[in-house]
Amino acid sequence: MAPRLGEVEANLERMGRWVESICRDQKVDLIVFPELATTGYECGVRFADLAERIPGHVVNYLAKRAADFSVHLAFGLAEKQKVESVVYDSAVLIDSQGEVHTTYRKV
Repeated sequence: MAPRLGEVEANLERMGRWVESICRDQKVDLIVFPELATTGYECGVRFADLAERIPGHVVNYLAKRAADFSVHLAFGLAEKQKVESVVYDSAVLIDSQGEVHTTYRKV
């Protein structure tokens, strides 16, 4: 998957279609998406604007897809903390029940 730079909704829809397509054709336990799959990698000054909290819209959407298809999902996103100026390049693992299992913040 090559994320579209800065197009979170388009990338999210594509990820949802990938999950459905993969799980429809075969039984899988884990689907792994790329680092910063929701925003693309070279966001520059837009990185903070595209970041979101966990849980948030992106995580909630993908958690529902994970639960719908009983699959674990791993993906990267720009994560915003309570202090809005703090943004992480994070990886999230959602379990097959749609719960956030773990979050890893790249340093």
